[in-house]
Amino acid sequence: MSRRLGPRTLEQVAGAALIASIVLVAVALVVVFVASDASTSVLVLAVAATLGFVVGMFGLRRRATEQGVRPLLIASAMAMTATVVGTTVRISGVALGVPVAVITIVVIARSEWRLGDTGIFAILMGSAAGAAYLLAAALHPNTGSYGDQGAIALVSLGVALSSAAVALMHDLPRGARLLLATQCVLAAISTVALMGAMSGGIPLLVGLVAATLGGAGWICAGIHLWHNSPRTVVR
Repeated sequence: MSRRLGPRTLEQVAGAALIASIVLVAVALVVVFVASDASTSVLVLAVAATLGFVVGMFGLRRRATEQGVRPLLIASAMAMTATVVGTTVRISGVALGVPVAVITIVVIARSEWRLGDTGIFAILMGSAAGAAYLLAAALHPNTGSYGDQGAIALVSLGVALSSAAVALMHDLPRGARLLLATQCVLAAISTVALMGAMSGGIPLLVGLVAATLGGAGWICAGIHLWHNSPRTVVR
């Protein structure tokens, strides 16, 4: 006889996945600096980290709202499919994108955790854009594409929105919320400085500090999920 996982077990899995995602990102960075040619290893680590982070976000979403995840999952799956198909097959992007965009807007507008759901959606879309870029490069090697840059930008935006959403959750420890809020501020400063072509390594240093603080904040959030503190619904 099968047994369904209880809420406590699900949140423990989400907390462990969130912690694992940060560890995997750290390992990927070490591999980048140590190995001369480790693109495949970094890609595998990045995919696993993204999956773990999304699972962790769904666990945090469980804390933030009583709503189910099915509408968000359906909208995300449709958008991801449209992205991959629209990138690899020569068909009109408007025919695919407009209906999916309308559905996604409706789903997020009806959500009780709009900021967090937008972050999850952006991360999933970035993952789909990355997969579409790799598939298109394999099918059409001579076709130039900036899909990899778009994928990185979408995932980065999703992480930033997720950090802001989680930083506003009163159910989390104050230290975790402060770390994530500081990460958002420093990341914004670093991004603006880089877009303004600021010379020197100061923007990169600020970005590194933001990433470090954010990683610590996410680990604290994962530990909190694992311990399964009393739930507080955030409206």
